[in-house]
Amino acid sequence: MRKVYAIWFFRQLARPVFIEAVLLSFLIFLASRYIYVFSVMRNAFNSSDSVYSLSGFFVRNFMIADTISQLIALGLFATLMFLGKDLFKFST
Repeated sequence: MRKVYAIWFFRQLARPVFIEAVLLSFLIFLASRYIYVFSVMRNAFNSSDSVYSLSGFFVRNFMIADTISQLIALGLFATLMFLGKDLFKFST
């Protein structure tokens, strides 16, 4: 019976949702160590007066950010999109 539980456990670990959740946790950890989110948000709200200028602020800052920050941001965005797709698929 232990073998059955072990097989079930490893199949659960191999599911895409679990792998994406682990990847998301790792990317959030990297972002918290490398990107100062509080400073970015404070600068964003201080320099923008509407939703359009707020989105423009983030696009401009993404373009001038260094490569590590861009990769972390793209990784977070892609992982959130894939995780959302999988969670939506499992909920229906």
